[in-house]
Amino acid sequence: MTNQPKRNLFWPRVDTVDDANWAVRQAMIAAIVVAALTFIVSALAIAGVTFVKSLGVDGWSMIDAGLFAVIAFFLQRRSRVAAWTGLVLYVGERVFQWVTVGPKGPVMAFVFVLAFIGGVRGAEALRRLPQTPPAPGQNVAA
Repeated sequence: MTNQPKRNLFWPRVDTVDDANWAVRQAMIAAIVVAALTFIVSALAIAGVTFVKSLGVDGWSMIDAGLFAVIAFFLQRRSRVAAWTGLVLYVGERVFQWVTVGPKGPVMAFVFVLAFIGGVRGAEALRRLPQTPPAPGQNVAA
């Protein structure tokens, strides 16, 4: 069994292909969680739960859940477009929510934004990094 280096969850390194893949995978997991939570809360809104209305969620949020599911699918394929789309869509939705109903869950939003930023960094790094593993002791990126 090999010892893997401890990874920073909030600002992952992206100087190797393995690290960049890990950062994109982290963004994919964030997109899956966002899609699942949005779907559940939207279903509760459709069912008429009044508490959910205070979050500014309604049945139309099912579209958001679907978009994040599609983003997660393409993040699995290491898509730069999906990484950027996930970041922009998530930040845009949080800004809209904070303007319309006030800040709800700012810590969780911050964690998800960092995950999506890591995904963008990882996807961009995968574009520029050589896809062959470096020789032992070789520094890959500056």
